[in-house]
Amino acid sequence: MKILFLSTTFPTPTRPCQGAFNQVLVNSLRHRNEVQVVAPIPWTQWHEARSPDVRAEGVHHPIYFYSPKVLRTYYAAMYWQSIRRTIQQARKSVKPDVVLGYFLHPDGCAANRAARYLGVASVVMSGGTDLRLLTKTNSRKAKIQQTLRQADRLIVVSRELAERAESLGVHKSKIDVVYRGVDRNCFQPMQQACARHECNIPEEAVVILWVGRLEAVKNPALLLAAALRWKQRWKQRLQIKMIGEGSLRYHLIQRSRKQGLEDVFEILPPMNQQRLALYLNAANVTVLTSRSEGIPNVLLASIACNTPFVATDVGGVAEIASPNVDYLVPSEDADSLAAAVIACVEQPSIQLRTFSPHDQMYMAAAVERTLRRAIHSRRTALEVQTSDAA
Repeated sequence: MKILFLSTTFPTPTRPCQGAFNQVLVNSLRHRNEVQVVAPIPWTQWHEARSPDVRAEGVHHPIYFYSPKVLRTYYAAMYWQSIRRTIQQARKSVKPDVVLGYFLHPDGCAANRAARYLGVASVVMSGGTDLRLLTKTNSRKAKIQQTLRQADRLIVVSRELAERAESLGVHKSKIDVVYRGVDRNCFQPMQQACARHECNIPEEAVVILWVGRLEAVKNPALLLAAALRWKQRWKQRLQIKMIGEGSLRYHLIQRSRKQGLEDVFEILPPMNQQRLALYLNAANVTVLTSRSEGIPNVLLASIACNTPFVATDVGGVAEIASPNVDYLVPSEDADSLAAAVIACVEQPSIQLRTFSPHDQMYMAAAVERTLRRAIHSRRTALEVQTSDAA
C-alpha cells in the first residue's frame, strides 16, 4: 500500500521526542508499505528549530498557521490551507491509496479533506483526548462527529474509546480497536541494579517514576500531593523522577520547594526510548495521575519492562492492569494514590500478569488490515455509484 500519514503528533525538528508512538507505527508500516508523513509544525514553534530544513526521508513539515486558543472550530480549515501545497505535491508524485490521520480534530478532519482531494479512502485514529475531552465542548463535538461520519473507518486504542465513539453515532462495524505495540527490543526487563547504575541512582533508593506532558490533563500535581507521605516513610531513600515538559514545570518546581521535597524530586527533560527504558527498569513503580487517558504508552512500556504501575482509573487503563500486580485509584484522590504506591513498593507481587502488550509489528499488521478494509469499502462504493449512473 501507499499510505499518507497526517498528524501534528509526530517528531519534528522543534519537538523531536513528541509522538514517538506514531513514529514507531510509521516505521513498522514501512516494512511492507510505502509511507509518506505530513507532520505540520505550528507557526508558534517554528523559530525554535535549529535546522528547520533537515527532515527524515519521506517526512514533510509544512508550517501550520492557526489562531492560538481562539476560533478552534476553524482549526481544520486553517490546517488544510497550511498543508494544501504539500498534499498537491503528493498527488503529483506518488498518489497514496489511503490517508491515515491521527487525532480527530483538526488532524482527522484535514485527513478526510486530503483523502477527498486525492480521491482515496480515509481512516482516522483516536488516542483518547479527542474523544474523551474535546467532545465536552459542543462546537468541537460537532466537528468530531462530522469527522467520524466522513471517514471510511475509525481506529481506537481501547474498548472504552470504541464505546465512546458508538455513543457519538459511529456504527460499531466501522470501528477497529488496535492496542498500541511496544518496541520489545527496547522495552524489556533488565536487572534493576544495572539500570540504576546507568541512571546514576543508588541501589537502595525507592524510585517513583512519572512520565508525561506537564499539563493539567495529566495532573502531575497529584503526585506531589501524595509525596509527603512517601517522604515521611522512606525519607532520603525516596527519589521521585518526573520526565516531561510543559506549562506546569515551573509551578511543580515551586510547589516541591514549598513542600520540602526539592531534595527528593527531579524533573528530567523528554528522552529517547532507549534512555526511558533504563528509567523504567530502575523504578520501583511507574505512576500515572491523569484525568483522562486512552491507553497510556508509558504504562505499556512499563509492563514490557516488568515494572508495576499505580494509575488513576480513567479511560482504558483498567483494560491493561493486572490484578494484584498493578493498582488503580480514583482520579484526584491523593490519599489513595499514596497508599497504593506504598503497598506496591513494600508488598511486590509475585503473580504473573494477565496482560502483555504486543510488539509494534503486530500493531502495524492490525492497522494494515483496517486500511485495506477502508480501501476496499471505498472502491466498492465507487463501483456501486458507477453502476447506478450507468
